[in-house]
Amino acid sequence: MRTRELDVVVAGAGPAGSAAAIALTLAGRRVLLADLCGARPSALKIGETLPAVAASALADLKLLEQFKGSGVAICSTGTSAAWGDDEPLSSDAIIDPHGHGWHLDRARFDAWLREQAAAAGVELCEGRVAAQRVDTCELSGPRSQDDRAAAWHVRIGGRDGRRVVCRWVIDATGRRAAVARAQGAQRERRDRLVAVYALLRTGTCDVDARTRVAATPAGWWYSARIGEGRRVVAFLTDADLLDPALRAPADFAAAAATAGAGGGRILPVAGDTSVEVESGPATTAAHGARLRPACGDGWLAVGDAALAFDPLSSQGILNALVTALLGAAAVETGLRGEPQALASYDRRLAAVWSAYESNLSGAYALERRWQDAVFWARRAGTRD
Repeated sequence: MRTRELDVVVAGAGPAGSAAAIALTLAGRRVLLADLCGARPSALKIGETLPAVAASALADLKLLEQFKGSGVAICSTGTSAAWGDDEPLSSDAIIDPHGHGWHLDRARFDAWLREQAAAAGVELCEGRVAAQRVDTCELSGPRSQDDRAAAWHVRIGGRDGRRVVCRWVIDATGRRAAVARAQGAQRERRDRLVAVYALLRTGTCDVDARTRVAATPAGWWYSARIGEGRRVVAFLTDADLLDPALRAPADFAAAAATAGAGGGRILPVAGDTSVEVESGPATTAAHGARLRPACGDGWLAVGDAALAFDPLSSQGILNALVTALLGAAAVETGLRGEPQALASYDRRLAAVWSAYESNLSGAYALERRWQDAVFWARRAGTRD
């Protein structure tokens, strides 16, 4: 029996993978989206900021109006950042030419995007992806030279898992970059940043819809309200500087309650004794990283698999959607046999990374209160 043939297999059904699968399906391609994590949403997931400019990416996916009515996000009214000074500097969404952004309930947002993928005609399958090149005799019909260079045998799940043949594979497996690394790609990491984070219940008095940021000698905090009385709070520092006590719920909540000063507090209701940890704390890598190369014959990476950003940029989910659209366009061009697809995609990623690094360096340079502290000295380049 002939192995089932598809145009594209997307490995990883986070925002980048789902968006890439939707874009290619809208272009008329046969796409399978393999979710390595399973379709069950996690109770706790970080990465909740979606800037206003992301509306254009959602519109390109034909999802903007559905997103606005989905209930998976609330409007963000701006940012309050105690950065470089104890008193916070506020940036209001009303002056943003793109309008307001959003705070996402990430678990619900990711699940919603998978639902939109299925509704668009993407085939969903649960399991880990293993991709291997195959001889083109396993593909039916006439093939161009480009097609012959991009034939894959893909297994989803274990030894007895599902098997398909496809022309292209998209790696959307996050920082693991599992598919790309199996092809010889390497991750270039910039630092040792980690995030310890939790979902807190802050009570009905918490109505501040801004992202709140505060720098400290050992790193920096942020919080984002994602629903009534629910706020994601995170502390960012280097892995070797992380206080193990922050992994305990009570200690994390106590530290969050005192983080910042005056109007620069991370939790907007000072002295609120009702704050409690609903989920977490959890710890995850948060360093900037780049995949080299991020594409090759018949494959490319999107989202965190290609470019992973420091959360200070607030660009992680936007990057997922934008690289998904760019990657899907490159794959569509490749499927048509046009040789410039990968070179163009690689140039776009290089430009995004260059702008990101410049902006991030500038942002960290604004905080000069603790230049001798290890965390900040590393970012200033005066200490390893």
